[in-house]
Amino acid sequence: MSVIRGVAQLGSALRSGRRGRRFKSFHPDVFCHLRHIRLVSHIQLVESFSQFILKSVICLKSISAVDNFGENDHTSPVCVTERKTTSRKLQIAVIGAGDPDKKTAELAKEVGRLIAERDGIVVCGGLGGVMEAVCRGAKSSGGLTVGLIPGSDSKQANEYVEVVIPTGFGEARNTLIIRSAEVVIALPGKSGTLSEIAFALIARKPVISLGDWKRDLPQEMSETLYEVQEAAEAVALAFELAS
Repeated sequence: MSVIRGVAQLGSALRSGRRGRRFKSFHPDVFCHLRHIRLVSHIQLVESFSQFILKSVICLKSISAVDNFGENDHTSPVCVTERKTTSRKLQIAVIGAGDPDKKTAELAKEVGRLIAERDGIVVCGGLGGVMEAVCRGAKSSGGLTVGLIPGSDSKQANEYVEVVIPTGFGEARNTLIIRSAEVVIALPGKSGTLSEIAFALIARKPVISLGDWKRDLPQEMSETLYEVQEAAEAVALAFELAS
């Protein structure tokens, strides 16, 4: 009853315009729920903003491609219209260790290159290690790279990230990385990568293990992963699962 009474008092306070005051008679559970609501709303806002940035960049790149198409010939407007209505590019999250060994780094670089060659978008955490390697590979083939960094300073991102999204969420930004992609490719990593795999499974996103994750995870989790050994297999499967 005290919780209900507190909610009733909150409604009365909001109607009277006293939004910034704190009332001693509020039940503690009410404040707990309010803090939770504000946090969830904040996360949803950043997630929506991240999607807006991605779509805006893709749109601008598409317009640029259309503007340059047929500059030196007499292409009909019908052809230009067809190019404007092409399907949206596939966003693939690539996750892995921040301090990988040389083999894993080379594997990530190859994954990035192959994603770019198929006109996909690399989404990652924007920092070093696997994140930097996959972005480097993608940029070598002219691909688009997006990094959702944990801090608020865009300078934290590695030099191969084209679109930097400073979330200010710390490790909580891992869920935004997963939500921003249609499919996930998981390279060897540690607890941070493990959390991203868990978020992907909760969100029912396909997870492709390019390493030993299927062996290391509990059976109920590993059964939902796709396991491959080569970068080309992982990228091909990612496009197949998202189609």
